[in-house]
Order: sequence, then C-alpha cells, then structure tokens
Amino acid sequence: VVGAARDIDNEYRAFLWEDGTAMRSLGTLGDDFCEAYDINHSSQVVGVSNLSDNTYRAFLWEDGDGMLNLGTLPGGDFSSAYGINNSGQVVGTSEKSNGPVVAYLWEDGVMQNLNDLIDPASGWDLIDAYALNDAGQILGYGGRAGTGGELFLLTPVAPVPLPAVVWLMLSGLASLGWLKYRRAAAC
Repeated sequence: VVGAARDIDNEYRAFLWEDGTAMRSLGTLGDDFCEAYDINHSSQVVGVSNLSDNTYRAFLWEDGDGMLNLGTLPGGDFSSAYGINNSGQVVGTSEKSNGPVVAYLWEDGVMQNLNDLIDPASGWDLIDAYALNDAGQILGYGGRAGTGGELFLLTPVAPVPLPAVVWLMLSGLASLGWLKYRRAAAC
C-alpha cells in the first residue's frame, strides 16, 4: 500500500506499507510535502514531491535507489506521476505555472508529451494521464474542441515499444469503466 501521512514533525510524507508491519517513509525531493499514488509488482512507487523552491516534481522511488526526480516536459514548472506499470513506465501530468497542463509518458529516463503521440487531426488535448496497464493502455482526462472534458483510453495499435506506437483513442468512458480499469490495472 502507498499513500501519504503526516509525520512527527507534521510534514506530509509519502509512505510504503508492506508485509503488514509498519509504514515506511519514502522521504521527499527536498521539502516538506510528498504523496505516493501508485505502486507496481516490483515495489516501484510514483507520486509527487515539492522541491525547496516550492515547485512540485513527479518522482519514481525504488528500494535501494531512493527517490528519482522525473523532471518536467520542456518549459514545465510542475509535474506529478499518477501511475506505473510492471515495466516501469510512468504516466502523469506536467504543467507550466501559467498553463498549459499536458499528459505525459515517462520511460527509460525520457518524458514524452502524450499529445505528440496522437494524430493532431483528432482534435484532442490530453491533459492528465492517470493509469496504465502492462498492455500499454493509458487512461486519462482530456478534451476536444467544442466539448467538455472526457476520459480517454489510449491503446497501442501494434505491440511495439510505447514511444514508437501510433495511438488509437477511445473516448467517453463511463465512471464504471474507470473503476473496472483501476481494478484490472491493480492485478
């Protein structure tokens, strides 16, 4: 289990709880706030932590290696990591302090804007990426011109490494579909 809790100094810290024993603090990237959002089968943990300059960064934590700052997309000021699969691929959000907010995929040290991996003619603006499964499907939130926000599901068209894929987008997922996906992604 991962999450966040206040420590003895009243600072918000990410934690990992394993084997029914005790919560283990994962530390921070430099200041007093850190939250963990997801964990994979290798106990890699992702989330968000603030830096000493009061900006926020996505992190990947691994036992023995500690917390890695995943950075931001070019020009970004803030980022957060929401999901990780068993291959260590991470999804989340990167943003500038005055906008825009964009969904990303991080893999092998490289953060890519998900909007660069879809057909621009689709009209979609991908804002948040919440979760991904071992098949490379990514669930997130975005919008299309003239419509309100919608959940999206990106599915790789061919079984090739994610940064090289062409994406097929399905929209309008119901809340029930989100719950089923979260349950399936956790298995």
